[in-house]
Amino acid sequence: MSRGRTQVGDLLRAARLLGVRDADGVARLAEAMGLPAGAGRDVPPGPGPDGTGASGGPGAGGGGRGAERRPVRSLHADSGPRPDRRDRPRPASRRTGPAPADGAGGDRNGEEPGPVTPAVARRRTESASDGARRGPRSTLPAPTGASLLMLRAPVPPPDPTGPEGEPALRDLTDPADPPPPPDILEVPWTSAPPRPAPPWDPRTERAVFLAVAATYRDGHTVDHDRLMELVVRGLAGGPLGRPRVPYRQRATTRAGAHLLLDRGESMRPFREDQSWLAALAARVLPPDRLTVLDFRLTRGASRDGGRTWEPRPVPPHGQPVLLMSDLGLLRPPVPGRHHAGPAQWLPYLRRLCAAGTPVVCLTPHPVRQYPSAIRQLTALLTLDRGIPVRTGRSTARGGRRRPGRGS
Repeated sequence: MSRGRTQVGDLLRAARLLGVRDADGVARLAEAMGLPAGAGRDVPPGPGPDGTGASGGPGAGGGGRGAERRPVRSLHADSGPRPDRRDRPRPASRRTGPAPADGAGGDRNGEEPGPVTPAVARRRTESASDGARRGPRSTLPAPTGASLLMLRAPVPPPDPTGPEGEPALRDLTDPADPPPPPDILEVPWTSAPPRPAPPWDPRTERAVFLAVAATYRDGHTVDHDRLMELVVRGLAGGPLGRPRVPYRQRATTRAGAHLLLDRGESMRPFREDQSWLAALAARVLPPDRLTVLDFRLTRGASRDGGRTWEPRPVPPHGQPVLLMSDLGLLRPPVPGRHHAGPAQWLPYLRRLCAAGTPVVCLTPHPVRQYPSAIRQLTALLTLDRGIPVRTGRSTARGGRRRPGRGS
C-alpha cells in the first residue's frame, strides 16, 4: 500500500529500477501502479541503469532529439477539502406525476430541492464544517488487472570470475555466523521410548525370584516344632524310624538354575519380559551357576541366539529348571511348523521329573487355564505384580516335592 499519491516521478523511478525503456512497458507499469489510463503514454521512458535513454543516447527523447523537461505534477486533483455530497448540484428529476408539496423532502431520489428552511441550512453548514475538519478523503485506486509480473526482469550478467558450471549465486554467508536453527519438524527425541513395566513389583521382585529359584537345605538351627512332633509320636508308641535331630531348612542358590526362555511364536509378545527375567536372574543367582538358553520344544536349546541348536537339556539331579513359557496354551492365528501345544510338552516335563529336576514354569496366563496333566508335572507361577513372596515360596516348594513322588 502506497503512503501517498502516486506521481509521475514515482513512475520514472520505477521504470529506471526495473529497466523499462519502451513506451508500452511504461504504460503497463503505470497501469500496475494505479495511474490513470494513458498516463504512461505521455511520459518519456527514463534513462536506464547505464544512463542512456530509450534511443541509446544520454537524455534522448522518444524521437531521438533532446526533449524539454516537463514539470512533474500530481495526477490527482488538488488536495483541498471536497464539498459535501448533498451540496453538489443534482439533475432535474425525471419522475412523472404531481410535484411534491413545498417543504417536503425533495432532496431525496433525485428530486429538485424545495425551499431552504433554517433546519436544512443548519444541517448543510454542519456537514461542510465536518468535511473541512476531516480533510481530503483518501480513495484507493480501482483494480486495473495489471501486475508487476507482466514486466520482464533484467537478466543479470554471468559471473566472469566463477568457473564453468558453478551457479552465479554464491554463498555469501560468513563461516563465523551461527548455524541456522533446525527444522521444526526434525526435532530429535529427548529420550528413548519408555519400556514396559516389569511383570513383578520392583520392590519384591528379587525376593520372589529367590524364593522360586533357590533350593532348600538343612541349616544350623533346630526345628523345635518337628522335634516336639517326633517326641510325641515316640511317647504314643508310633513308628519313629532312625532318630535324627531335625533342623530348619534355609534357602540357598549354590545349586544354580537353568533358565529356559521359550522363543516360540506364542511368546513373541513377551520378549521384553524375557529380557527382564534374564537380567533379574543375573542379579540374584551366581554367574557361574546360571545357564540362560533360548528354547524351542521342537528344535531344542540355543546358546547363540538361535543360530545353532542343541538337544533339549536335562540338568543334573536337584538343579531347578525355570521355564518362562505359556506351554503352548496360546495358539497363534497362523501357527508355524515349530509351534507346540500343551500335549506336546508332557513328554519333556515327565523326563525332567524322572531325572529329579524340579520345574517351575513362569507363565503370563492364569494357572487355572492349564489342564490338570500340566499342573501335576510342574509348578505354575503367574507373572503378575500382585504375587507376594509367600506365594512364590509355596509354589516352589510344591515343585520340589513332585520329583520325589514321581521317582
